Amino acid sequence: MQIVLLSNQKNNAQLKDDLLRLQKEIVFPFTVSDWVIESQNVNSSKHAELIWDGKRKKATVKFYSRYFEVSPWEKRITTFLHELSHIGIFLSVAKTSDWYDRRLRLADNRYETEVNEKRYNSDMAKFVFGQYLELLELPLEFLAEEYFKSEFPDFFNFRKDAYYALKTSWENSLKEWTQETKWKGSEYVVPYTVYSDLLRIRHFMKNIEKDDEENISRFYLAYQKRKGILKELCSEELLDYFFKNENKFTNVAVYPPYFNENHFLELADRLWSFPWTN
Repeated sequence: MQIVLLSNQKNNAQLKDDLLRLQKEIVFPFTVSDWVIESQNVNSSKHAELIWDGKRKKATVKFYSRYFEVSPWEKRITTFLHELSHIGIFLSVAKTSDWYDRRLRLADNRYETEVNEKRYNSDMAKFVFGQYLELLELPLEFLAEEYFKSEFPDFFNFRKDAYYALKTSWENSLKEWTQETKWKGSEYVVPYTVYSDLLRIRHFMKNIEKDDEENISRFYLAYQKRKGILKELCSEELLDYFFKNENKFTNVAVYPPYFNENHFLELADRLWSFPWTN
């Protein structure tokens, strides 16, 4: 299998160094026939992103500027290993690759339908489309974290620190976003953005060892912050739905493989129930 690594040209030397160093540190749980580093103008608020071609068993990982801002190396490389974990679950759990493709088709079809109905403004169209994809992506994210813990245990403590830093950064980003963004209809979608992040923390807490009180405590505080934000954003009905279904949405397992696609379809479909905004 070929893995292509993409970054802006100025970051290629650092990316190559990270790869070489990683190859010395771990034994990959799957066979990689060729690593290719290429330059491409890539921009995103994310740290990295995987593009998966299941038919050709080819993976492309895009590394954005935020990835290269993380230090020390042990924390930064956990993002690299997280993307490799996605590849691992696609290769070992058949329905995950199918779900990856299906979520893209579902999102495209839903987006086309909703745009034709013209029930919201253009800003909301883009935001809801992205949030819909993110909700359907949640089980893949959860499985990747479990795979990470199982296959790269020497780096899992570093992952805890890196993930916590990411969640703290998310809190600041949300605050800035809500202050600057006032477009009509956003109040119906933002709760799902916060809830998606709450579910990521909730699952990560399940993934941490039960005797790791320090990390459980600090992630619990981050989780409680999300709850507080939701209480300010949501109607009682939506809040009740969110809190009653946390366990259902975070009930996934990589060994043996399990996740219920219908649970995430239910959540993502509910996102589209907001009122007309034009």
